[in-house]
Amino acid sequence: MLLGDINSDNAISIVDVVGLVRYILGEQYDNFVVTAADINGDGNITIADVINLINIILNDDSYAKPEIVWDE
Repeated sequence: MLLGDINSDNAISIVDVVGLVRYILGEQYDNFVVTAADINGDGNITIADVINLINIILNDDSYAKPEIVWDE
């Protein structure tokens, strides 16, 4: 699984951003993968992860690109 792909569809997109925001707001989100949601690796899922995910999508080089892949 790719870091940032919080819905396990093998792509990073705005759908992942929406799911991450919904999770932070306490709403239920199907197929949410917690390990893929901690974009900055600080052990917490916060608005900082949302910002990093948006920057990944926009290819902003000032933020780390997802490099971590997990095997399920």
